[in-house]
Amino acid sequence: MPRDWTVWSAKRLMKRWNCSQDELLAIIPHGLPAFRTHKGEPVVVGVEEIEDCDSAQFAKLVFRPKDVRTLESDPEFIDVMHGDVPMGAEDARELGRLRAEKKKWDASIRAAVETGIHCASLANVITTAELTDFIVKIEKLPDTTIDKIWQALPDKYKKKAGRPKKK
Repeated sequence: MPRDWTVWSAKRLMKRWNCSQDELLAIIPHGLPAFRTHKGEPVVVGVEEIEDCDSAQFAKLVFRPKDVRTLESDPEFIDVMHGDVPMGAEDARELGRLRAEKKKWDASIRAAVETGIHCASLANVITTAELTDFIVKIEKLPDTTIDKIWQALPDKYKKKAGRPKKK
């Protein structure tokens, strides 16, 4: 490649777009010029060569950043890469359910970590009611999730029923 020619590898594009080798190879014939080097000079890779591309040839493919950015600014490409293609009702419901589940998991993890840090900083033990109040201030979580956080909390931070511990 000429020194003034900036290029990106196929591996970099796969990481940038979070796609597989096959998906990247499918994009190339639809407006993404691919190149390989021959004696230090860029050579355009034709569609026929892309169709017969094996892993060794694929690893040698390079792309110009300006071509990548041009393709990324195409509204059709944006829709496909961001998953905004039309889907059926059943898939849309499943996607909505999975997104809600992910939000709940993210909130639960954040609450659990903050609770652990809070309990470690306390001089004394914490009750389940205090734990519940603390977690609700962070995020409104189901009681079952709060119970699981309580169960995961080490015993040295828990105030359980019965007489106070002797010191």
